[in-house]
Amino acid sequence: MTSPNYPEHYDGGLDCRWLIAAPVQNIITLKVLDFETYDGSHVGSKENLVIYDGTNMHGQSLKTLSGTASSDLIISTGSNVYLRFTTIIGIPYSFRGFKLEIENLGKYIFHVMALERPAGCK
Repeated sequence: MTSPNYPEHYDGGLDCRWLIAAPVQNIITLKVLDFETYDGSHVGSKENLVIYDGTNMHGQSLKTLSGTASSDLIISTGSNVYLRFTTIIGIPYSFRGFKLEIENLGKYIFHVMALERPAGCK
């Protein structure tokens, strides 16, 4: 799974959301293979990927990634994981975004659904 346009730079102003759903008796693991976004935390503004346990962003946050990260392993407690990737309009830098490896632990196959598709989100 990758951010829009990966490994080329992504657009500003994105609000991409994905639901990863596995059968009920399974759990999901996400391994960060590559991650690069704008981390403007020093100015109070950053781009990030938030990974939630469950079917929406009201679930517990498993991880928030911003800036650079690698080799992080995120494990759900249940059969659903919700991801939200937000970017800022007007950042004068180019970042490649992210690449994740998703695995389903259990005996059934999972699928990924893009919940909302604003322009630029795949």
